[in-house]
Amino acid sequence: MTALVWIEWGRPLSKYLRNNIKLHQSMFPSLEQIILADYEYIDEGESKHLSFISIKKLPRSELTKRFDHLSKTTFIPYKDSTFWIATTRRFFLLYDLMLNENLKQALHLESDNVILNFELVKETMSNLSSGIAYPMQSNLEGCGSIFFVTNVDALYRFLDYVCIKWEQGFFTDMQLLGLYSRESQEVEILNTDKEADDIVFDAGSYGKYFVGSDARNFKFPTRRRAVIVKDPTSLLNKMSKLRFRLNLESDNINLSIDRKSKLVNIHIHSKEIPSSRGGLAKLLRKSFLGQRNLYWKIGSLDLLVLRERIASKYYRTLGITRDIRYR
Repeated sequence: MTALVWIEWGRPLSKYLRNNIKLHQSMFPSLEQIILADYEYIDEGESKHLSFISIKKLPRSELTKRFDHLSKTTFIPYKDSTFWIATTRRFFLLYDLMLNENLKQALHLESDNVILNFELVKETMSNLSSGIAYPMQSNLEGCGSIFFVTNVDALYRFLDYVCIKWEQGFFTDMQLLGLYSRESQEVEILNTDKEADDIVFDAGSYGKYFVGSDARNFKFPTRRRAVIVKDPTSLLNKMSKLRFRLNLESDNINLSIDRKSKLVNIHIHSKEIPSSRGGLAKLLRKSFLGQRNLYWKIGSLDLLVLRERIASKYYRTLGITRDIRYR
């Protein structure tokens, strides 16, 4: 079976990622999960299908060394440069992992993504004709929220392309994925629109619109739903018309759109990720099947973000600048 890979570089494992790992253990007990991180993960359940690998001990390939050099010399026009380096560096770490563990194929998920139906993942993997596959979140930008690799050499060529682009200047991971999808024959774009196929992947729209946004993005820290954007090509602008059905009878969770397509994964921007299948089912019912009234749109208060802001204000009154992160 294809290994599911989580990657956390430069920061401790968040609570929501720990919940997500437990959630996937409860939903898919035989699924091989690999955690590649700087900070050790202790598996309280001692699952034989869960492995921790330290990034610090993982040998770096020449490609990764090349990117690391570029990340020190390329100007990044953002305050939190480490974050923007990490979003792209994860693909290099995935490559190093596959080389050192002799993995022929892998599935990488961002830490706020949840697989609903692993049978659809296996079906997708078996039908891929390309070396790598991922969804697009707009006409120009790709999304690494769910990232398939069926050929390590194809991943190598993508990373070489990334380095060439970074030698020209800074590009975000989303821009790079978007550019590469148009310039390479080794990329398969995963479907995100229910009108196009029976299998649908969430590149950010479904989870963001229905489950909620990251409360850090709003003055009043709630997990706001029904957020749309100005880009007319964004799927967020099509979400309001969709209707869903939830079937929990099988081992997989079947969340169908307009009785036609099934969602493979949910990108939970709100980071409100439960640690059990029952908790996920409750969240999906509230988010996708509930009444779309004002209370639903406002979303629940994120207490961790509220605590972050109170703590940050306290330190500012003391004249101390500190980045407070509780999750």
